[in-house]
Amino acid sequence: MNARAVLAIALLTTACGRVTNTSSGFALVGSRAAVLSRLTFDGEGGVDVLTLAPPGGRGSSFGGLEWDWSSASTTVGDEGPPRRSLRFTYRPNPERLEIGSENWKLRVGNVFLVRVDEQWRPTVQQLPLQMKYETPREVLQAVQRLLPADKEIASLRLNE
Repeated sequence: MNARAVLAIALLTTACGRVTNTSSGFALVGSRAAVLSRLTFDGEGGVDVLTLAPPGGRGSSFGGLEWDWSSASTTVGDEGPPRRSLRFTYRPNPERLEIGSENWKLRVGNVFLVRVDEQWRPTVQQLPLQMKYETPREVLQAVQRLLPADKEIASLRLNE
């Protein structure tokens, strides 16, 4: 992050009393490496994205938050070689998530399951869950309850 971005975040924090746009990443372990990413905008709403690394992959890394006045984005990726990544952008007006060139409206749910193949092509599933202030553990447990027969999801645990 460059010095201007750090200064802008510091000024926003000072002016508003909090950082309004956030991104968090939580490493998960199981039969496939995974990361749970959370993007919020203006302290309200947001999305949770559970990304499963490619089968047999070394795991995923979490990239930092990028935002402007209309969106918040984050990236998950593999350090490689070759280096590959996938970008998620949350836009609150109207509320939607962008993954690559695809868009999902959040009326159906704001939790997404993304399975990445060996070429880092995503298969995205929007889950019928509305989560707002739940902890990462609660989000993971809700996904596991929704998909009880999915062995990869059942095997996941927070890497604490």
